[in-house]
Amino acid sequence: MAQPRSWLEEVIDALHELGDQAHYNKIFQRIQDRGIMNFEENKTWTAAVRSTIERSSSDSKAFTGKEDIFYSAQGKGKGVWGIREPYRPRENRPMTKDVLDKKYRIDEHRAKALSDAQLKKKALSKETKHPKSRIASTNTYERNAFVSEYAKRRAKGVCQLCAKEAPFMDKAGSPYLETHHVVWLSKGGGDTIDNTVALCPNCHRKMHVLNRKEDREALLSAAKSGESHPHVRRLVT
Repeated sequence: MAQPRSWLEEVIDALHELGDQAHYNKIFQRIQDRGIMNFEENKTWTAAVRSTIERSSSDSKAFTGKEDIFYSAQGKGKGVWGIREPYRPRENRPMTKDVLDKKYRIDEHRAKALSDAQLKKKALSKETKHPKSRIASTNTYERNAFVSEYAKRRAKGVCQLCAKEAPFMDKAGSPYLETHHVVWLSKGGGDTIDNTVALCPNCHRKMHVLNRKEDREALLSAAKSGESHPHVRRLVT
């Protein structure tokens, strides 16, 4: 799976978050904490980071002679690097929606490879009651692929609102359901397993068009129990 962005872009942003100067170890940790790049299929990613910095610094023997972006902040061999002033990102620089979408797809791929127990543990560790929003081409919320995949598996191929089976199978042969945040993220809802349900496309659209209180209550109950609400058939009519 390809990286969602170049290592150079990621190193610059990570180093900027560290105050425009940091040791290799802190740079590695910050990149890992950001969770944007694909690490599992790139086991030598730390070497890629080192190469990216050293090939873009006249303080390194590996310098390509092109853009001189980084400098050795404490002398050669110390492993502490800084960003030269012209290359420092402006404050609050937005991340493109394409990068966020690619990050989500990478996490989605990882989530599908986990067992049910691993997935629940991962979803619980990643859920947040206050999801981060970023300015891309539009204001969007970061969704967690592990929470989403857990909600779909929990539904067992049945819409948690109308209690009908998924209308079709997707290309991977899985029941096609869409995840929905009962309390919308834009309204302060959390990206949590207790606020995320799996719906058929019709019910998903219905929730975004009508968003009826009785349906929300039924879905919150379904999310907590892991089953379709016993009264959902009455509520849909």
